[in-house]
Amino acid sequence: MKAHRALLALVGAIGLSIAVAVPAFAHPLGNFTINRFSQVSLNGDRIDVMYVVDYAEIPAFQEQQRIADDAGYIDHLVRDLSHGLLLEAGAQRAPLLVVDHSVVFLPGQGGLQTMRLQIVLSVAAPAAGGRQSARYRDTNYPGRLGWKEIVVQQMGGATLLTSTAPSRSVSDALRGYPQDMLT
Repeated sequence: MKAHRALLALVGAIGLSIAVAVPAFAHPLGNFTINRFSQVSLNGDRIDVMYVVDYAEIPAFQEQQRIADDAGYIDHLVRDLSHGLLLEAGAQRAPLLVVDHSVVFLPGQGGLQTMRLQIVLSVAAPAAGGRQSARYRDTNYPGRLGWKEIVVQQMGGATLLTSTAPSRSVSDALRGYPQDMLT
Protein backbone atom coordinates (compact mmCIF):
# COMPACT_ATOMS: atom_id res chain seq x y z
CA MET A 1 0.00 0.00 0.00
CA LYS A 2 2.84 2.41 0.89
CA ALA A 3 4.63 1.60 -2.36
CA HIS A 4 1.39 2.28 -4.29
CA ARG A 5 0.99 5.70 -2.60
CA ALA A 6 4.64 6.55 -3.23
CA LEU A 7 4.24 5.64 -6.91
CA LEU A 8 1.06 7.75 -7.19
CA ALA A 9 2.81 10.67 -5.48
CA LEU A 10 5.77 10.37 -7.86
CA VAL A 11 3.52 10.16 -10.93
CA GLY A 12 1.49 13.10 -9.63
CA ALA A 13 4.63 15.17 -9.02
CA ILE A 14 5.97 14.40 -12.50
CA GLY A 15 2.60 15.25 -14.06
CA LEU A 16 2.46 18.52 -12.13
CA SER A 17 5.99 19.49 -13.13
CA ILE A 18 5.21 18.79 -16.79
CA ALA A 19 1.94 20.73 -16.60
CA VAL A 20 3.74 23.70 -15.06
CA ALA A 21 6.82 23.56 -17.28
CA VAL A 22 5.07 23.54 -20.65
CA PRO A 23 3.09 26.80 -20.31
CA ALA A 24 6.04 28.53 -18.62
CA PHE A 25 8.15 27.77 -21.70
CA ALA A 26 5.49 29.24 -23.99
CA HIS A 27 6.32 32.81 -22.89
CA PRO A 28 9.88 32.76 -21.59
CA LEU A 29 9.84 36.47 -20.72
CA GLY A 30 6.66 36.19 -18.64
CA ASN A 31 2.88 36.07 -18.88
CA PHE A 32 2.62 39.86 -19.27
CA THR A 33 4.56 40.12 -22.55
CA ILE A 34 3.51 41.05 -26.06
CA ASN A 35 5.70 39.22 -28.57
CA ARG A 36 6.03 40.16 -32.25
CA PHE A 37 7.22 38.36 -35.37
CA SER A 38 7.57 39.69 -38.92
CA GLN A 39 8.33 37.67 -42.02
CA VAL A 40 9.15 39.96 -44.93
CA SER A 41 8.96 38.09 -48.25
CA LEU A 42 10.39 39.55 -51.45
CA ASN A 43 8.25 38.11 -54.25
CA GLY A 44 9.50 39.83 -57.40
CA ASP A 45 6.43 41.95 -58.18
CA ARG A 46 5.39 42.50 -54.55
CA ILE A 47 6.58 42.52 -50.97
CA ASP A 48 4.52 40.52 -48.48
CA VAL A 49 4.64 40.71 -44.70
CA MET A 50 3.27 38.13 -42.31
CA TYR A 51 2.99 39.85 -38.94
CA VAL A 52 2.21 37.86 -35.79
CA VAL A 53 1.48 39.27 -32.35
CA ASP A 54 1.49 36.77 -29.50
CA TYR A 55 -0.23 38.21 -26.43
CA ALA A 56 0.71 36.35 -23.24
CA GLU A 57 -1.97 35.66 -20.62
CA ILE A 58 -2.31 39.10 -18.98
CA PRO A 59 -2.45 41.24 -22.15
CA ALA A 60 -4.65 38.57 -23.82
CA PHE A 61 -7.12 38.87 -20.93
CA GLN A 62 -7.15 42.67 -21.41
CA GLU A 63 -7.67 42.27 -25.16
CA GLN A 64 -10.57 39.84 -24.57
CA GLN A 65 -12.28 42.50 -22.45
CA ARG A 66 -11.89 45.07 -25.24
CA ILE A 67 -13.21 42.60 -27.82
CA ALA A 68 -16.25 41.86 -25.63
CA ASP A 69 -16.97 45.60 -25.31
CA ASP A 70 -16.52 46.50 -29.00
CA ALA A 71 -17.44 44.20 -31.90
CA GLY A 72 -15.17 46.17 -34.27
CA TYR A 73 -12.18 46.21 -31.93
CA ILE A 74 -10.12 43.61 -33.82
CA ASP A 75 -10.52 45.51 -37.11
CA HIS A 76 -9.32 48.71 -35.38
CA LEU A 77 -6.41 46.85 -33.77
CA VAL A 78 -5.36 45.36 -37.12
CA ARG A 79 -5.48 48.81 -38.73
CA ASP A 80 -3.46 50.41 -35.91
CA LEU A 81 -0.84 47.64 -35.91
CA SER A 82 -0.47 47.78 -39.70
CA HIS A 83 0.24 51.54 -39.44
CA GLY A 84 3.08 50.70 -37.04
CA LEU A 85 4.83 48.59 -39.69
CA LEU A 86 7.06 50.82 -41.77
CA LEU A 87 8.38 49.65 -45.13
CA GLU A 88 10.56 51.76 -47.39
CA ALA A 89 11.28 50.39 -50.86
CA GLY A 90 13.46 52.27 -53.29
CA ALA A 91 13.88 55.12 -50.74
CA GLN A 92 10.10 55.76 -50.60
CA ARG A 93 7.53 54.76 -48.02
CA ALA A 94 5.56 51.76 -49.29
CA PRO A 95 2.13 51.61 -47.63
CA LEU A 96 1.36 48.02 -46.68
CA LEU A 97 -2.22 46.93 -47.33
CA VAL A 98 -3.96 44.37 -45.12
CA VAL A 99 -4.82 41.27 -47.16
CA ASP A 100 -6.10 39.04 -44.34
CA HIS A 101 -6.05 38.60 -40.59
CA SER A 102 -6.99 35.97 -38.03
CA VAL A 103 -7.24 35.69 -34.26
CA VAL A 104 -6.85 32.50 -32.25
CA PHE A 105 -7.13 32.05 -28.49
CA LEU A 106 -4.99 29.27 -27.03
CA PRO A 107 -4.77 27.76 -23.54
CA GLY A 108 -2.27 29.46 -21.25
CA GLN A 109 -1.27 29.42 -17.59
CA GLY A 110 -3.64 29.66 -14.65
CA GLY A 111 -6.76 28.93 -16.68
CA LEU A 112 -6.18 32.04 -18.81
CA GLN A 113 -5.80 32.10 -22.57
CA THR A 114 -3.17 33.58 -24.84
CA MET A 115 -4.06 35.40 -28.05
CA ARG A 116 -2.35 35.00 -31.42
CA LEU A 117 -3.15 37.69 -33.98
CA GLN A 118 -1.83 37.12 -37.49
CA ILE A 119 -1.96 39.82 -40.16
CA VAL A 120 -0.97 39.35 -43.81
CA LEU A 121 0.01 42.55 -45.64
CA SER A 122 1.26 43.26 -49.14
CA VAL A 123 2.48 46.06 -51.39
CA ALA A 124 3.62 46.23 -55.02
CA ALA A 125 7.40 46.12 -55.32
CA PRO A 126 9.19 49.09 -56.87
CA ALA A 127 9.61 48.95 -60.64
CA ALA A 128 12.24 46.46 -61.74
CA GLY A 129 15.58 47.59 -62.98
CA GLY A 130 18.81 47.36 -61.07
CA ARG A 131 19.36 46.98 -57.38
CA GLN A 132 16.71 48.24 -54.99
CA SER A 133 17.05 48.75 -51.29
CA ALA A 134 14.33 48.20 -48.73
CA ARG A 135 14.01 48.93 -45.01
CA TYR A 136 11.44 47.48 -42.63
CA ARG A 137 10.68 48.50 -39.03
CA ASP A 138 8.13 47.35 -36.48
CA THR A 139 7.29 50.35 -34.29
CA ASN A 140 4.42 48.71 -32.41
CA TYR A 141 4.50 48.47 -28.60
CA PRO A 142 7.67 50.53 -28.10
CA GLY A 143 9.20 49.96 -24.70
CA ARG A 144 6.99 46.93 -24.04
CA LEU A 145 8.81 43.79 -22.89
CA GLY A 146 8.52 40.93 -25.36
CA TRP A 147 10.21 38.82 -28.00
CA LYS A 148 10.75 40.62 -31.30
CA GLU A 149 11.87 38.76 -34.39
CA ILE A 150 12.17 39.79 -38.04
CA VAL A 151 13.11 37.45 -40.89
CA VAL A 152 13.54 38.20 -44.59
CA GLN A 153 12.98 35.65 -47.35
CA GLN A 154 13.32 35.73 -51.10
CA MET A 155 10.60 34.09 -53.14
CA GLY A 156 9.86 33.72 -56.85
CA GLY A 157 11.56 36.29 -59.04
CA ALA A 158 13.45 38.15 -56.31
CA THR A 159 17.09 37.98 -55.37
CA LEU A 160 18.15 39.08 -51.92
CA LEU A 161 21.72 40.36 -52.05
CA THR A 162 22.22 41.24 -48.39
CA SER A 163 20.19 41.58 -45.22
CA THR A 164 20.77 42.34 -41.56
CA ALA A 165 17.88 40.00 -40.70
CA PRO A 166 18.10 36.19 -40.82
CA SER A 167 16.15 34.14 -43.35
CA ARG A 168 14.84 31.59 -40.81
CA SER A 169 12.84 32.02 -37.63
CA VAL A 170 14.31 30.73 -34.38
CA SER A 171 10.85 30.76 -32.76
CA ASP A 172 8.80 29.14 -35.56
CA ALA A 173 6.86 32.39 -35.91
CA LEU A 174 6.29 32.57 -32.12
CA ARG A 175 5.03 28.99 -31.88
CA GLY A 176 8.05 27.73 -29.93
CA TYR A 177 10.61 29.96 -28.27
CA PRO A 178 14.24 28.80 -28.17
CA GLN A 179 15.56 27.54 -24.86
CA ASP A 180 18.75 29.54 -25.32
CA MET A 181 17.52 33.13 -25.15
CA LEU A 182 20.80 34.37 -26.65
CA THR A 183 20.14 32.64 -29.98
